[in-house]
Amino acid sequence: MPVENIIWLLFAAFALYGAYSDIRFRTIPNVLNILMAAIGLGVLWYVSGSTAAALGLAHFAAALVAGMLLYALRMWGGGDAKFYAATAAWFELRAFPRLAIAIALAGLVLLIVWFGTRQIRRSPKPNTKSKELPYGVAIAIGGAGTLALELMA
Repeated sequence: MPVENIIWLLFAAFALYGAYSDIRFRTIPNVLNILMAAIGLGVLWYVSGSTAAALGLAHFAAALVAGMLLYALRMWGGGDAKFYAATAAWFELRAFPRLAIAIALAGLVLLIVWFGTRQIRRSPKPNTKSKELPYGVAIAIGGAGTLALELMA
């Protein structure tokens, strides 16, 4: 199996668990985010060297700042901010715009599907947690799509 497939499958496993956890429990575990970020930086270092890993660390830091800003504005949860940063650790800083756009587009589709299905299933009293959009799903999809495109290039 080519190394690109192994890298994508590894990322996909992290992304799937983060998305599942966000849907099921409305939380993304810190352990997942730490492991995902560390392994992503390790993959960058292994595949492209120390400069790429340093640029991945810079992307992680920029994404964490952006995510925490969205958290402060109450647009995202804290877990989403950390999951976004952990996802960003798999990419050099130059991928920041592509990753952000992919996540935003996935988020738009998620929003349409989420509220569309809520209108169809209208329950008399949804609990507060079930009203929250599990944005970790959009982060997972946007990250997986961006990584697939990067690995194909």
